[in-house]
Amino acid sequence: MTDDQRWDSLGCYGDKVVKTPNIDALSNEGTRFQDAFSCAMLCCPSRTSFFTGNYASHNECFYNNKQSQIGLAKFSFIESLKKAGYRVGLSGKNHAFQKDYAMHWFDNFVEYSPWGKGEEDVPGVLMPSDMAVRNFLSTSGSKSSLGHKLLEGLIDFPEPFPEDRTITARIADDAIAFVDHNKSKPFFLNMAFPAPHWPNIVCEPYFSMYKSQLNNISLAGMDEIDWDTYPLAHYLQLQCAGFDKMSKEDNQKILVVMYGQIHSLINRLAVS
Repeated sequence: MTDDQRWDSLGCYGDKVVKTPNIDALSNEGTRFQDAFSCAMLCCPSRTSFFTGNYASHNECFYNNKQSQIGLAKFSFIESLKKAGYRVGLSGKNHAFQKDYAMHWFDNFVEYSPWGKGEEDVPGVLMPSDMAVRNFLSTSGSKSSLGHKLLEGLIDFPEPFPEDRTITARIADDAIAFVDHNKSKPFFLNMAFPAPHWPNIVCEPYFSMYKSQLNNISLAGMDEIDWDTYPLAHYLQLQCAGFDKMSKEDNQKILVVMYGQIHSLINRLAVS
């Protein structure tokens, strides 16, 4: 799973800029959905629906809080897999399971937030470099009306860490370790990347990789949004984050970095 990624930001769905050869190859050999949709805009309602097969209204999950996530009193297909003898793991973003459920049904549960590893109360291996990444992402960036973090908007500098220390790399490496340890048994792994969700920042060489494609990135429709047809929350977020003051070039620069994020996570899996 990737987070906040548009369906058409992959080569197999027609994007002419971003390079995603491995996902494209998987698409050619597997199943690619043409008419799928998300049943909820927020993380927790959407992710709990993935694991339960029910709409957010049935799950009573409407917000991104732990109270509405899947606890021991709720059912998900993870239970069926576990009872059938599968080894079950998660590497990456959670936003679906409460701690009691994760500890009871998962064999391996290594959680990362969009800010990195360290704050979650589900145990896992935590290295000093994990805290360095987390401290950077949660305290760096210019002050905005949303706080001091690197939130939505244009970030004009790369993440100052080598690739193998980044959240994307750590999630991929943890996931691959789980597969290597369990490949002789039936297993299920939920590998969930926060990227390319904001903050749109990535290390080099990915930060600069698509700069030469700046003028080839289309913003069709972004200048003609009829806000009367969108939820009020979208408009308020636009105002708070300052998107309404950004130029066309600023928006293209954000997308350039987003393409770098996508390239980074797909490349990491291929290298590993």
